[in-house]
Amino acid sequence: MFTNILIISTISSSLTLRRLSYNQILLQLGITGFLESSLNMTLSMAYLFLQPWQFGSAMCSVNAMLMDMIPTATTICLALLTHDRTNALKRLNVYQKTKPTNITKWKLACVGIWLLSFILSLPLLPNLITCWPFPYRYSCSPVHELAFVYGGSTLAIFLILWISFFLHSIVIYRNGYIITWILYRNFMFYI
Repeated sequence: MFTNILIISTISSSLTLRRLSYNQILLQLGITGFLESSLNMTLSMAYLFLQPWQFGSAMCSVNAMLMDMIPTATTICLALLTHDRTNALKRLNVYQKTKPTNITKWKLACVGIWLLSFILSLPLLPNLITCWPFPYRYSCSPVHELAFVYGGSTLAIFLILWISFFLHSIVIYRNGYIITWILYRNFMFYI
């Protein structure tokens, strides 16, 4: 939790860092990590020590929603971060680290991350899909007949994002290897 607070405070306090797109995404990752450790882990630890669930059915639905919303936001942030780094590697001669990005565009993207995560987790709100506490998971999960459909759609979204993350990572690795080879070849030419 301390590292997430450090990331949030460092990027938020520096105008220079906030101008770079990947720092905006890192800021969102810091926020999701902070929310994960402060909200989800706190409820899980309270449930672990106070079994059975004593917080009511509405709080169980909120817990299930948070357990779905925060990892979704984290996954979207990781996919955006790899996409941004892939674009930076593809256009090395155009991309400049000192060039400030359109801050409004990235603020809208950050709002979009949370809005998309919230919309995807919306069925877990109270009285839409029933959620029950599970003692071996230390959290609440959906147990409705629509839970299978909801779980399948959530899994499909996660798979799409992780495939995007994986493909971008391959491009980043390949471009990094090629750049290293070119630099090594140019260095050996001068020796």
